[in-house]
Amino acid sequence: MSETEALLAEFDQDPEGGLSKIMDRFEKPLVRHARAVLLDTELAKDVVQETFIRFLTEKPRPDNLGGWLYRVATNLGFNALRSARRRSHYEAISYENSAGPAAASRSAGAMDPAQAAELADERAQVQAVLRQMKPRDAQILVLRHSGLSYKEIAAALEIAPGSVGTLLARAERAFEQMYDDH
Repeated sequence: MSETEALLAEFDQDPEGGLSKIMDRFEKPLVRHARAVLLDTELAKDVVQETFIRFLTEKPRPDNLGGWLYRVATNLGFNALRSARRRSHYEAISYENSAGPAAASRSAGAMDPAQAAELADERAQVQAVLRQMKPRDAQILVLRHSGLSYKEIAAALEIAPGSVGTLLARAERAFEQMYDDH
């Protein structure tokens, strides 16, 4: 019996205890993965919670539970990025129509302003490049950066395990080129 079959069988027999075991097995790696996609720990935790809620409401029976969970977390993460981009656009418009630079200087954090600006710029560049990439290329990079094996990546993206290396190499080259051009 595979790990997925065992976890799903236990969930069927004892939903509360089974869910607890599934969460014990997958929660921390999923949060790391979502944090790599979103660059925000709290938002990553929210995405993982929503992933487990989807598991409970959709009651999937995948061959690879981990792959299903990573795929759902990835999709929810990219949805959150798109939502944040739209929100940022509307906030920028609101900012232009309101208090201006004085409000921005009051909201600066405890980090050295130069470091904070550099970090924010780098994060924005990475996210912008990932948004411009083909979705599968962005997903494969984020999954690999999250520490998933080629087998886990193949399951999450529903591709042949033997093609992961080639697809990953192409995605890395595309990311580097786009990042340098950005």
